[in-house]
Amino acid sequence: SFISAGSSLVNRWGQVTPLGSLLAVLFTLGFLFALFRLTDYLRNRIERKGLAKQMTEIWEEASEEAENDVAGLALSYILVQALIHLVLGLVLHHGEVVEHGTHGGHGAHGGHEGVVE
Repeated sequence: SFISAGSSLVNRWGQVTPLGSLLAVLFTLGFLFALFRLTDYLRNRIERKGLAKQMTEIWEEASEEAENDVAGLALSYILVQALIHLVLGLVLHHGEVVEHGTHGGHGAHGGHEGVVE
């Protein structure tokens, strides 16, 4: 869902300004950081309430690993989409061009239509 939300931001903000797509990446990064800090805080509060230390350590380690995986996948996908939008002026959705950016592209391939595979 983070990938979908970030892609939507890239598409919407990228239509306003070419650098808007990169701002969407930064916004997603900030949102994920805040969300993961909140979940870390909640896990630490539960740990203080007396659950077995070994159990909470395993929970903490698994949660942090999953959070890193989610952040890495979501941010890398959204960053690539933002760069494609910034350089080529294309808006992608699952590998297909669904519309052109309003700025017409900024790279050597700007303005070409077709499916990006």
